[in-house]
Amino acid sequence: MAEPVMVKCKCCHNEIERDTAYNPSPKMYYCNVECFQKKQQEKNKKKKKKVVDKDYEELMEILTNIYGSKMNNGVMGRQIRLLKDNYNFTCRGMILTLDYYQTILKKNINTNYFSFYGIIEGCYIDAKNYWLEKQKIKKAIEEYGFDDKTKKVKVVERSRNLKDKLKVEEF
Repeated sequence: MAEPVMVKCKCCHNEIERDTAYNPSPKMYYCNVECFQKKQQEKNKKKKKKVVDKDYEELMEILTNIYGSKMNNGVMGRQIRLLKDNYNFTCRGMILTLDYYQTILKKNINTNYFSFYGIIEGCYIDAKNYWLEKQKIKKAIEEYGFDDKTKKVKVVERSRNLKDKLKVEEF
């Protein structure tokens, strides 16, 4: 009688007989369905981590518009990573800071140096406070109950004699 062929489980790496192993596809052996599902969940987690942040893409697009085609993506990516790691700044916050710097402060970014690190580092807190205050005002306006009713105001004309008296008394 021939010895049973042994295979390794792709999930837990235990040796099992090929005849009794769960085989969803060729050369893929698992101890059971639970091991297979566990391995699939691990693969899905890895795929989710590879999804690029939309705010990061938008920030890179804005930087490309500012610095043009000569921009070094590696340098810009490193600056973004440093700002995130050192200061816990977000990409959305950096986008709003650049907008604040250019539109509110009306300053131009020097495109000769390909560095926005100092701008973000120096203006992030001010920009954050500005945008938070703007949101508070917007929320207060939305919460305020405006009346859509039109009010009529009746104007009473004064006599000419009264107007003349006021003029004389003022001088």
